[in-house]
Amino acid sequence: MSQITIQKGQTLSGIAKQYGTTVNDLLKANPTIKNPNLIYAGSALNLPGAQVSPVVAPKASVPSPSPTVTPSKPVTTPVAQNSSPGASGVPEKTTLYGTDVPSSTSLLKQYRSELGLDTALKSMQDSQTKYLETLQNLPKKSDIYQQERTKKGIDTMEKNLQSLDARLATMEESINSSEKDIRDRIVGSGGLVTESQTQRLVASEKQPLIDEYRKLLNERNRLATQISTADTSAKEYAGMQYEDSALPLTVAEKTLGFQKDQYGVLGDILSQVFGASEKDVANLIDSAKYGKEQEKKEAQDVIDRAIKLAQLANDTPAGTVLDIAGTKIVGTKGSGSGSSSGGTSDSNDIEAYALELLNNPDFTVSNVPQSIRAKVIAKRDQIKAEAEAGSTMANSTPSMINSNNPPITAQQFGEGLKEVFTKQIPGVAKNVWGGTKGFFKGLFGVGN
Repeated sequence: MSQITIQKGQTLSGIAKQYGTTVNDLLKANPTIKNPNLIYAGSALNLPGAQVSPVVAPKASVPSPSPTVTPSKPVTTPVAQNSSPGASGVPEKTTLYGTDVPSSTSLLKQYRSELGLDTALKSMQDSQTKYLETLQNLPKKSDIYQQERTKKGIDTMEKNLQSLDARLATMEESINSSEKDIRDRIVGSGGLVTESQTQRLVASEKQPLIDEYRKLLNERNRLATQISTADTSAKEYAGMQYEDSALPLTVAEKTLGFQKDQYGVLGDILSQVFGASEKDVANLIDSAKYGKEQEKKEAQDVIDRAIKLAQLANDTPAGTVLDIAGTKIVGTKGSGSGSSSGGTSDSNDIEAYALELLNNPDFTVSNVPQSIRAKVIAKRDQIKAEAEAGSTMANSTPSMINSNNPPITAQQFGEGLKEVFTKQIPGVAKNVWGGTKGFFKGLFGVGN
C-alpha cells in the first residue's frame, strides 16, 4: 500500500478517479477518515492495492510522473498554504469542501491593520514616551524662583538688610543707655552741675546717635522695599517661566488623551467587527462541514417518515383518523373491499384498538375490551413489525442520498420521492399514492 499527500482543493472522489480506484476502497484503506467529504490538505492518504501512477492527461512536453512513494515511511513533503502562517504557526486559511475558511488569527490581524489599530497603538506609545520625557525634564518652580533671586541680587540685599538691622539694634541700645552713662560720669568726676546742665549735656551727646540711627533706619526701609519688589518680580517671572516650560507637557498630555480615545474607539469597532466575523467563520465552517450531510439526512428523514405514515395509513381501517405528531392520517385499509357500512366489524375494532395503543400514550391495554385484548396486542405487534420492515426497505433504496453525490435539489427530491413510492415500494404506493394525495400535501406543507 502506498501513500500520497493530500493537496489543497482535492476531494476523495477526485483522488479516486485520479488513481483509478473508488471512494469506498479509499475509505477502507484509511479508516481514520470518518467523513468522506472532509479531508485536510497536507495529510497522508493511503492508496489501496499496488502503487499506481495517477490517471492524468499527458502533457505535450513533459510526461506525467508517478508519485514517489516509500511504503515504510509516509510522504512528508510540505504543502504550500494559501498564505503565510502567523507567528503562532497556525495556518491563516483552512480548506473545507474547496472553500477557504480564514482563521481567527488572520481575521484579527487583517482587521487590526485595516482599522489602523496597530498604527494608533504605536502612535499612542510614542506619545506616552514623549510625555514621560517631558515630565522628567520639567524644571521645578522653586528652582526657577531661586535662579531669579540670584539674578536680581536678592540674596545679597537680604544679607545687607540683616547687617543694617544689627547696627540699628546696637545704636538703639546706645541711645537708650547714653543718659545713664553721662550721669555716671558726672558723679564719678565729683563735679557739681545742675539738672538743666545735665540735660543739655545728655542732649548734646545723644542727638548725633539719634540722627545716625534715623539715617540707618531709612536706608534699611529702602532696602527692604527694594527686596520686596525684587522678590515679587522673581516669583511672577518664575511662575510664567514654569508655565511656559509646562506647556509642552500639557500639549503632550492632551495629545495622549486624544490618542487613547481614538484607540478605544477603534478597539470597540474591532471588537464588534471581529465578533461578527468570527460568527460568520463559524457558520461557514459548519456549512462546509455539515451542509451536505444535513441536507441528505433531512431528505432521508422525510422519506422515512412518509413511508412509516403511509404504511400506518395502509394498515388503518378506512375512515379512521389518526393524529401523529400533528399530521392527520386517514386509514385506507379495506376502502375498496366492499365492506358493509352498517357498523364496525370485529376486525376493524381490533385494528383501531391496536393503532390507539401505538399512537396514544394515555391509552393502555387495560382500556381494551377483555374479549379482544389478545388479538389487539397481536395486531399491534404486527403493525409495528410491518412499519419497521417498510422503514428498513426505504433506507436501503434511495440512491439519491449516496454520500458521493452532490446535494439534491427540491425538484430532485420530489422526483426521488415519487420514484420510491411509485416504483420501489409498490405495495405502499398502490394503496397510498393515488388514494391519499391530500395526506402527502399535508405532510410536505402544501395545503392543509
